[in-house]
Amino acid sequence: MPEYPEFAIREAIRNAVAHRDYTAGGSHVDVRLFADRLEVGNPDGLFGDLTVETLDEAPPSTRNPNIMRVLQDLGYVEQRGTGIRRMIAEMAPLVEQYLTKRFFSKPVDLSEPAVIRRLSEPDARTYVIQSFVDAINRLTIEPVTVRIAQPVRQVSSTPAFPWSRKTYDGLKTVFNLVACDVNYEAEFAAFLDRAEGVAAYAKNVESMHFFIEYISSQGGMRYYYPDFIVRATDGDMFLVETKGIEDIEVPIKDNRARKWCHDVADLTGQPWYYVKIPWKVFQETTATTFDGLYRHALASGA
Repeated sequence: MPEYPEFAIREAIRNAVAHRDYTAGGSHVDVRLFADRLEVGNPDGLFGDLTVETLDEAPPSTRNPNIMRVLQDLGYVEQRGTGIRRMIAEMAPLVEQYLTKRFFSKPVDLSEPAVIRRLSEPDARTYVIQSFVDAINRLTIEPVTVRIAQPVRQVSSTPAFPWSRKTYDGLKTVFNLVACDVNYEAEFAAFLDRAEGVAAYAKNVESMHFFIEYISSQGGMRYYYPDFIVRATDGDMFLVETKGIEDIEVPIKDNRARKWCHDVADLTGQPWYYVKIPWKVFQETTATTFDGLYRHALASGA
């Protein structure tokens, strides 16, 4: 595979192995060579708060510190936190080839002052980046027919996992403690425990491996983890997002979650609904039932 730098291939595989979630049943690392691309896939997503945009900026972190330590001892990892930057550097000749031979209407010399000035202009930089984003997305993001691919996974099958942040001693959940990222989630779990109409709930955590793929505002594939899964006493199911500050991605996630619920309901015959409960709505509501809160959130336009 001479067109791909050897270091970039090795680093991609090392990262996939080191940061894979080994608690996920059936999870594995894929290395696939196609006529026009090489794919190294890890189904468990990026670790922690990492995004594709911050890969070369974030401090070193790992899902599996023991595996990382072994890789370091064996010499497969040298200086932590530098691999992505070096992968980008190794791939730079491919970008240079694109700029030299394809970006302009005719081949150019990148050392020419006029070419440098043109490439430094904001519209040119944006076009170059978007060209690569579009090309990558055409190769990696394909629409597929919605179907049930695996057996239903019970929440109760979630393996034990460590948690160092806030917890709440829930009642209507299979977990001994509700893992909360913020205080609002603990308050919402307490509401679910006392509210009429709630049969059971679960706070979604990465160890449950429940996420929804969506296309971000930048055109890339991302993974959305809804906050809560709620089963009502009448059997209806709900995805609930407890939202504080909203960003540009939130409406995209909202629409994708609604579509997911619609698709799952069609496939299974089990009613599923999505609702977002903004912090302000939760603070203002006088509802004592889950249905009342649900209707309040819908009426607020959330």
